[in-house]
Amino acid sequence: DTVKRILNKASLRAKLSSAAFIDVSGGIILAEPAEVIKTQAPAWLFKRITAQLFDANQIISVGGRDYGVLRLRLSAHAITEEIWRITQLAAIGAATSLLFGISLIWLPLRRWLGNIDRMRAFESGLDMGATHTTKLEVDDAPLEIRRTFEVLNRAASSLQIQRERAAVTL
Repeated sequence: DTVKRILNKASLRAKLSSAAFIDVSGGIILAEPAEVIKTQAPAWLFKRITAQLFDANQIISVGGRDYGVLRLRLSAHAITEEIWRITQLAAIGAATSLLFGISLIWLPLRRWLGNIDRMRAFESGLDMGATHTTKLEVDDAPLEIRRTFEVLNRAASSLQIQRERAAVTL
């Protein structure tokens, strides 16, 4: 009875499909869990895990005397279900991290590229011959874009002065 209770506790706690004690005379005490775990995992994962699982056999020896063999059989269903659940959680975490990373990149990029749209509108206003241009103000833009805006503002001011001189001359 003691061996049977120990085997039942071991099979409940661990991912075992069965635990057996085989004594030297050939008697077998077998413990199997009452409930069978049904897996939602794909068949290919179950096959792969089943191919890598082997029974664990341990000789029980006390004081130099052999009493038998303890055979533990791992549950492929329980292990497959656990690995599948962890894989699903990892995939959800990866997708969440990817979306969060994309949003972290997208928000500043959108703000900075909005400044380029203002620069294009400014340039098209100059090309259409606008008589008065407003200076482009971009304090939140990256340094490279700010320098481009400064060059554009100087060029626009120079072009405005040249247009005014040409108008006076004509």
